[in-house]
Amino acid sequence: MSVNIFLKQFKEHNPKIVAMIREGNDTNIGNERLRGLQKILPDAEDVSIRMG
Repeated sequence: MSVNIFLKQFKEHNPKIVAMIREGNDTNIGNERLRGLQKILPDAEDVSIRMG
């Protein structure tokens, strides 16, 4: 649910948001949103558990 709330902060479609993040376009995203994204992303341990 946190991811959904995060994505609704933007006025763009999800593929465009992903492109901005991949390109490091912090002008449109902003530091505060990037920190928020960092908090909701899984860490390496979570990823390895899910990957099995």
